[in-house]
Amino acid sequence: MADRQGAALIVGAGDATGGAIARAFAREGLTTCITRRARHLEDLESLAAAIEADGGTARAFGVDAREEAETIALVDRIEAEVGPLE
Repeated sequence: MADRQGAALIVGAGDATGGAIARAFAREGLTTCITRRARHLEDLESLAAAIEADGGTARAFGVDAREEAETIALVDRIEAEVGPLE
């Protein structure tokens, strides 16, 4: 794992492509913040657990990215709780 600080936000991370992108950012040392609609939160939590089992750091968020207010609130929350987005 590389030693970087900050966070990466991956929207729609529940599919194979999004999961691979999340894992790649985690290998670079970034905290991966993975999102998908709330009904898929359980799947996202499984992906976050797999990333952490591989030595990375991940947070799962159930957010509907089509809703501007939810997306803005998520970015604010990530930057307050996790760190700056890269």
